[in-house]
Amino acid sequence: IKSRLSFDLTECSDGELRALFLEDPHLAEERYTHPALYLLPFFCLPLTLLSAALTIRSHALRREGGSLRSTGDSNDILLRELAVGWLDPWLIFVLLANAVQTLAALQCIQKADKTADVYWRLSLLGVGAGMAWLTLLRYLKFFPTYYVLIRTLARAFPRLLRFLSGLVPLLLAYALCGTCVFWPSSNFASLSDALMGMFSLLN
Repeated sequence: IKSRLSFDLTECSDGELRALFLEDPHLAEERYTHPALYLLPFFCLPLTLLSAALTIRSHALRREGGSLRSTGDSNDILLRELAVGWLDPWLIFVLLANAVQTLAALQCIQKADKTADVYWRLSLLGVGAGMAWLTLLRYLKFFPTYYVLIRTLARAFPRLLRFLSGLVPLLLAYALCGTCVFWPSSNFASLSDALMGMFSLLN
């Protein structure tokens, strides 16, 4: 593909050039070129559903085993579950990851539909792959030596929230003031530009 672009820089006052490129609609209709790429979603979809079923089953067995040992009213049992960790956050994360991976596989299976968006499909694939790798961290709980990073993040998270509660008003005050006062500059042309400038100053 050959193209030729010409620019008129006479109206460019602050050295900033904005260009708009239109996406070729035919790029969103490309088909797979290899049969293995077409069969891969059919291989991943049953594995994802099996993972979700096994996760729900393990959680049900864990609750069933714990309910046999639990005595007292329902409020005490719920508090005990929260304290012991039976309502595991990893369960929610794994099920959410399985849902994203299932949607990504279904999007890839429906590739023949010309209205399917390539960006949406690739975004689901990327998020699903990232969440699949993150779910591997839950198995490191059985090896405390390798679970140091997650324990450190869990311990530091409340302090980080307290730090952010004091930082966010300062950041927004700078961004809003800079946008209102220095709006002719390209660094403060919008609120997002001002926030990026403040973030670069903090680093």
